[in-house]
Amino acid sequence: SSGINAEWPLRPGLESRSAGHAEFYQSLIAAPKIKKQFVSAEWVANHFRLIVWKCAGQERTQPAVYAGRALTPENVMSQLLLRYSIEVDEGRRSAIRMITEKDDAPAKPMTLLVSGIGSKTVEVSDGWYCLDCVLDNPLSILIQSRAIEVGSKVVSFSSSVIGTHTDGIPPKKEKSTDCDSALIPLL
Repeated sequence: SSGINAEWPLRPGLESRSAGHAEFYQSLIAAPKIKKQFVSAEWVANHFRLIVWKCAGQERTQPAVYAGRALTPENVMSQLLLRYSIEVDEGRRSAIRMITEKDDAPAKPMTLLVSGIGSKTVEVSDGWYCLDCVLDNPLSILIQSRAIEVGSKVVSFSSSVIGTHTDGIPPKKEKSTDCDSALIPLL
């Protein structure tokens, strides 16, 4: 463990509920024991988006439990520090990151969250990173019928990565994943 203090005081500007990923990036790189070379603005923007979405979902679905405590600047910063500790200090990576970096097989079964829907792709997330998947006809039908929507959980299996990067690259820089009808909605 990094010994990073999750109670690190927020820099000026983060007290406001309107602070965005840029303000959190500045606060994170100013935190003690943070190795700045391992944190980019893109990394913070990615995790900020998913953390805020998760915390907002907690507030929305369980208001009595969270009562305005999940989606706060302090909690978002605590979550960013935890992710930094897990990825940088402990060297653990999420399923999507391991797949895009070619350290794991995309064909393995995994549960993913639909985090975006486009006209020809669906974005899925493991909670840490997102990946665009090419839609085939059966998946398009499931989306048109609203069996799959943003926020739906799906099971992925027998997927393959499309791209020319033989050495692997960080998540979201990979063009897409060919899902070949391998996303099954959890109804």
